[in-house]
Amino acid sequence: MPVIDDRTAVLDVPKPNAANNLSDDVERLRLMAEKLAVAIHANAQEIALRALLEHAHEIGHITGLLDALNSKSDKTHKHALDDLSDVDAPDPANYHVMVRIGDKWVSAALVLAHITGWEDTVDAKIDGKIAALAGSAPATLDTFAEIAAALGNDPNLATTISTALGHRVRFDEVQSRTAEEKTRAQTNLGGTDVGRAVFEAADKAAARTAIGAVPASHPHPISAITDLQAALDSLVAQVSARALGTDLAWTNGQVASKPNADSISHVGLASGDPNKPYMRQASNSAVLYLQRELGFTAARQGSGNIVTITWDGGRSKVTITIDATYMGDIAFEQWVAANFAWKSEVYIKNPSDFASVLANANEVGAVMFTTTAAGSAAYGTLYAGSSLAAGLGGTWRCMSRSPTSGTVPGLFVRVA
Repeated sequence: MPVIDDRTAVLDVPKPNAANNLSDDVERLRLMAEKLAVAIHANAQEIALRALLEHAHEIGHITGLLDALNSKSDKTHKHALDDLSDVDAPDPANYHVMVRIGDKWVSAALVLAHITGWEDTVDAKIDGKIAALAGSAPATLDTFAEIAAALGNDPNLATTISTALGHRVRFDEVQSRTAEEKTRAQTNLGGTDVGRAVFEAADKAAARTAIGAVPASHPHPISAITDLQAALDSLVAQVSARALGTDLAWTNGQVASKPNADSISHVGLASGDPNKPYMRQASNSAVLYLQRELGFTAARQGSGNIVTITWDGGRSKVTITIDATYMGDIAFEQWVAANFAWKSEVYIKNPSDFASVLANANEVGAVMFTTTAAGSAAYGTLYAGSSLAAGLGGTWRCMSRSPTSGTVPGLFVRVA
């Protein structure tokens, strides 16, 4: 099999090929190693002749460098305008500028006309400043002249304003004004003599006196109220007509039995107290006090039974009557506590067990029914035990209404 002779592009060194026999490529590899060794040795000799990547040179080692530097000017040197070949400015004046004229630069004063667009630029800046100063002021007040005219061209405006403010009527602090100043101020406000009198009054009563007004609380006769008497007379006539019939005439007897006419001279509040409304009769000036609205529903109302609660002053008792039937007294807690000393046990016995009653009747609070003396017993009356039954001690109170017959048992409670 022929040997495939592959070689590198650089140095033309043979290199192995996978298709070659190993024995063939071994010789080729040996040849490659020799050529590489020769090339590496040559490169090493070449590198040894070269400087390091980082190295320094003395100026003298660089050919011509020192002479070239010596021919240059010092870095701190200066040039006069005359030293410049295209400048013609032997003696420039202060604040002059260099102007190009032809092929030379000459010294000349600044001429605004030579600055392109300077006028438009300056005008724009001035207009901007004026607009900022005027702000949103109206057109009639956007100049100093207009503002001065609006302020009356007064060079002492601050003093004028201060003086005017000193003459005003304050509301935030006390001021001392003369009577003349007060009168002038009230007149300027359109006040009248009456208004000034009220203004100067010390209180409401003085103000009413100043203007000749009546007191806040005062009576009026009916005659002083326009058409009131006529209206009342008309109401009386209407009531009479409805009561007697419009087609009936008054008889002499009816006229004679009719109460004398009277009228009300005053309607008001006694001493201005709303709790004391009154009317005054015209005939005798008698005062008739009126009852104020109750503000609640009265107890006696409707069409059912009428419950009447009455104070019996003679007996110091509160009694209840339904319609015409007397129901008895109301026992209050204080009365019960004062008249009874109730025990934990209460003995109620029938007459047939009276012997048992006697055996337990020695304690206050014992209760019994008995017909003995019941016919004459009165409700609430105290009785000696001996008057109720033989051998019975203590004091007993009748707690039931008087029976209609002596055979009806009465209820008694021992109280002592």
